Amino acid sequence: MQKYFGTVLIMGFLAASTLDAVPTKRTAVVRFLNPTSIAGTFVLGTVVIEHDDDKMAHGQPCTTVYRFKSRTELGEPIVSFMCMPQERALATKFEATLYRSVASPDRLIEYQISGEREGHGVPDFQ
Repeated sequence: MQKYFGTVLIMGFLAASTLDAVPTKRTAVVRFLNPTSIAGTFVLGTVVIEHDDDKMAHGQPCTTVYRFKSRTELGEPIVSFMCMPQERALATKFEATLYRSVASPDRLIEYQISGEREGHGVPDFQ
Protein backbone atom coordinates (compact mmCIF):
# COMPACT_ATOMS: atom_id res chain seq x y z
CA MET A 1 0.00 0.00 0.00
CA GLN A 2 1.38 3.37 -0.97
CA LYS A 3 0.05 6.62 0.46
CA TYR A 4 0.82 9.88 -1.26
CA PHE A 5 -0.18 13.52 -1.37
CA GLY A 6 -0.64 16.02 -4.15
CA THR A 7 -2.11 13.99 -7.01
CA VAL A 8 -4.96 16.42 -7.46
CA LEU A 9 -4.78 19.85 -8.95
CA ILE A 10 -6.43 22.49 -6.80
CA MET A 11 -8.40 24.90 -8.93
CA GLY A 12 -9.36 27.36 -6.20
CA PHE A 13 -11.15 27.75 -2.90
CA LEU A 14 -14.72 28.80 -2.25
CA ALA A 15 -16.22 29.41 1.17
CA ALA A 16 -19.54 30.62 2.45
CA SER A 17 -18.85 33.16 5.14
CA THR A 18 -20.00 36.30 6.87
CA LEU A 19 -17.94 39.00 8.51
CA ASP A 20 -18.75 37.88 12.07
CA ALA A 21 -19.21 34.10 11.87
CA VAL A 22 -17.12 31.09 11.06
CA PRO A 23 -18.63 29.43 7.97
CA THR A 24 -20.44 26.14 8.58
CA LYS A 25 -19.98 25.08 4.95
CA ARG A 26 -16.59 25.09 3.29
CA THR A 27 -15.81 24.05 -0.24
CA ALA A 28 -12.82 23.36 -2.42
CA VAL A 29 -12.72 23.08 -6.19
CA VAL A 30 -10.52 20.11 -7.03
CA ARG A 31 -9.41 18.53 -10.29
CA PHE A 32 -8.66 14.80 -10.17
CA LEU A 33 -6.14 13.98 -12.87
CA ASN A 34 -6.68 10.21 -12.59
CA PRO A 35 -9.87 8.17 -12.08
CA THR A 36 -10.42 8.31 -8.31
CA SER A 37 -12.84 6.49 -6.03
CA ILE A 38 -14.53 8.70 -3.45
CA ALA A 39 -16.70 6.69 -1.04
CA GLY A 40 -17.28 4.07 -3.73
CA THR A 41 -18.08 6.49 -6.57
CA PHE A 42 -15.58 7.19 -9.32
CA VAL A 43 -14.72 10.73 -10.37
CA LEU A 44 -12.39 12.24 -12.94
CA GLY A 45 -11.89 15.90 -13.68
CA THR A 46 -13.12 18.92 -11.75
CA VAL A 47 -15.42 18.55 -8.74
CA VAL A 48 -16.43 20.59 -5.71
CA ILE A 49 -15.95 19.01 -2.29
CA GLU A 50 -18.21 20.55 0.36
CA HIS A 51 -18.07 19.95 4.11
CA ASP A 52 -21.08 21.01 6.22
CA ASP A 53 -20.47 21.30 9.99
CA ASP A 54 -24.21 21.60 10.76
CA LYS A 55 -24.95 18.27 9.07
CA MET A 56 -22.02 16.66 10.89
CA ALA A 57 -23.35 17.92 14.25
CA HIS A 58 -26.70 16.25 13.47
CA GLY A 59 -25.16 12.91 12.41
CA GLN A 60 -26.02 13.42 8.74
CA PRO A 61 -23.74 12.90 5.73
CA CYS A 62 -21.55 16.00 6.06
CA THR A 63 -19.46 15.75 2.89
CA THR A 64 -20.93 16.09 -0.58
CA VAL A 65 -18.99 15.93 -3.83
CA TYR A 66 -20.57 17.87 -6.70
CA ARG A 67 -19.82 18.10 -10.40
CA PHE A 68 -18.18 21.44 -11.08
CA LYS A 69 -20.57 23.87 -12.75
CA SER A 70 -19.06 27.31 -12.08
CA ARG A 71 -17.16 29.23 -9.40
CA THR A 72 -20.47 30.52 -8.01
CA GLU A 73 -22.83 27.58 -8.54
CA LEU A 74 -22.64 23.93 -7.49
CA GLY A 75 -23.38 21.28 -10.07
CA GLU A 76 -25.17 17.96 -9.62
CA PRO A 77 -24.29 15.99 -6.45
CA ILE A 78 -22.18 12.90 -7.15
CA VAL A 79 -21.81 11.31 -3.69
CA SER A 80 -22.46 12.18 -0.02
CA PHE A 81 -21.04 10.52 3.07
CA MET A 82 -20.34 10.98 6.79
CA CYS A 83 -16.66 11.78 7.18
CA MET A 84 -14.40 10.50 9.92
CA PRO A 85 -12.86 13.64 11.50
CA GLN A 86 -9.22 13.60 12.59
CA GLU A 87 -7.33 16.41 14.29
CA ARG A 88 -4.54 17.70 12.04
CA ALA A 89 -2.15 20.62 11.82
CA LEU A 90 -3.61 23.76 10.22
CA ALA A 91 -3.83 23.31 6.45
CA THR A 92 -2.55 26.25 4.43
CA LYS A 93 -3.88 24.71 1.21
CA PHE A 94 -6.20 21.88 0.22
CA GLU A 95 -4.63 18.54 1.12
CA ALA A 96 -5.62 15.14 -0.24
CA THR A 97 -4.38 11.73 0.87
CA LEU A 98 -4.90 9.07 -1.76
CA TYR A 99 -4.20 5.37 -1.98
CA ARG A 100 -2.63 4.32 -5.24
CA SER A 101 -2.43 0.78 -6.56
CA VAL A 102 -1.26 -0.51 -9.91
CA ALA A 103 -4.27 -2.84 -10.03
CA SER A 104 -7.04 -0.32 -9.27
CA PRO A 105 -7.95 3.38 -9.56
CA ASP A 106 -6.80 5.90 -6.97
CA ARG A 107 -8.90 6.14 -3.81
CA LEU A 108 -9.39 9.29 -1.71
CA ILE A 109 -8.57 8.39 1.91
CA GLU A 110 -8.78 11.84 3.53
CA TYR A 111 -9.08 15.50 2.60
CA GLN A 112 -8.46 18.73 4.46
CA ILE A 113 -9.70 22.13 3.31
CA SER A 114 -7.41 25.14 3.55
CA GLY A 115 -7.73 26.93 6.90
CA GLU A 116 -8.99 23.84 8.78
CA ARG A 117 -7.42 21.92 11.64
CA GLU A 118 -9.50 18.85 10.86
CA GLY A 119 -8.89 16.13 8.31
CA HIS A 120 -11.97 14.41 6.91
CA GLY A 121 -11.56 10.66 6.51
CA VAL A 122 -13.45 9.11 3.59
CA PRO A 123 -15.20 5.76 4.11
CA ASP A 124 -14.17 2.94 1.77
CA PHE A 125 -17.34 1.66 0.07
CA GLN A 126 -16.44 -0.95 -2.53
